[in-house]
Amino acid sequence: MYDHLIHPSPLLSLLLDIGNYSVFLIIFLIAKQKKIISNNLFILSGIMMLTPFFINGVIINWTQFPDQSKYLLYAKEIRSNLFLGKSVFQSNFGFNHNYTDLDFQVDLQFLNSKVKVATTFFAFAPLISIETFKSIGFFNRAIFIITLFFFINKTDLPFYVKLFFILSPSLIVYSSVSLRDNLVLITLIWSLYFFLKKYYFRLIISCVILFFIKLQSLVILIFIFYIICLFTDSKIKKFKFVHIIILLTVISIGYLYAEQLLEFGDSAREGLYIENNGFYKSITANTMYQKLSFDGNFFTTWFKQTVLYIISPLSNMTTGYHFVVFFEITILYFYLYINFYKDFKIKKIKNLTIIWVLVFFITTILYSMFMFNDGMIARSRFVWVFFILIGYEMHKNIYLKKS
Repeated sequence: MYDHLIHPSPLLSLLLDIGNYSVFLIIFLIAKQKKIISNNLFILSGIMMLTPFFINGVIINWTQFPDQSKYLLYAKEIRSNLFLGKSVFQSNFGFNHNYTDLDFQVDLQFLNSKVKVATTFFAFAPLISIETFKSIGFFNRAIFIITLFFFINKTDLPFYVKLFFILSPSLIVYSSVSLRDNLVLITLIWSLYFFLKKYYFRLIISCVILFFIKLQSLVILIFIFYIICLFTDSKIKKFKFVHIIILLTVISIGYLYAEQLLEFGDSAREGLYIENNGFYKSITANTMYQKLSFDGNFFTTWFKQTVLYIISPLSNMTTGYHFVVFFEITILYFYLYINFYKDFKIKKIKNLTIIWVLVFFITTILYSMFMFNDGMIARSRFVWVFFILIGYEMHKNIYLKKS
């Protein structure tokens, strides 16, 4: 056990990072030798795997995503306890860490289960070491590239979407840092692919992973599966009475337990607010939180939050990063609008377009009430906008092939 993290010197950090980079480069080299990927894709993998070197500590400071500390520290503890013969699933390590030289405080005892499960996944990644904030970034980047190469080989995505995969600033950043957002996005994409291809055993595995790392994302995904079946499966469409019962049941539960649901949502919302405004900045959090209540201002507040969520960070263009984020999301919105508008006129895929327009608005409306700054908005929007972009194109491609 130790009380302080001695951050490696710049030279040692570079050597450790090169070691982690080399591990994945060897994996891609083996894939090339086995003719799983082409020579061009191997070269592309080597270039794309370089991005973690330039994100944390170069382009951005790790403190822009302060909860990287949770994933790094817990992953280190799992590995160290594993070598000491202790349980890696131990929920309470029995000590606090005060990392004075990195100027942050984290109590590993109070990390939630979602963080612990995601970090356990990172701890068992094929990394030589987990000593720097770049370490987990190499694993995140590798699984991102593997996913990209799979769809390049399967051609389930059009060329311009693959370019988004490679060149998007948000995808580059979030797949190169020590966070679980990339893992959530990748799991969502694979889950949708398994569902559309009817690989149900693999779908169950991916959904179990999503259950442990991001439960609310799994709930939304199941809803997406339901409306896909409702709009596109002729056999399921016939059971109209069942769908009416389901709808009435949902409405009844919402009406009868409205106060409890609001209280539950408000509690989660307040937790995010406190974490954002105090947990990483001081010992005591900012508690100037206004609770939600069913009154005349509820829907007005919701509408304002939704608009702010969509246009963020337009109201706070203070840095070059904000300009890049806003420029990127504008391009994505424009692309989605053009694509939806064009495809809505095509009778064969009109229902698919309706499905993914609904998904876009539902995810936007839901998440807008829980986000309190541009950083939080960018992270949640990164996952869902790219999932919608990729999912919609994948769905069209697979559906048209079947037709």
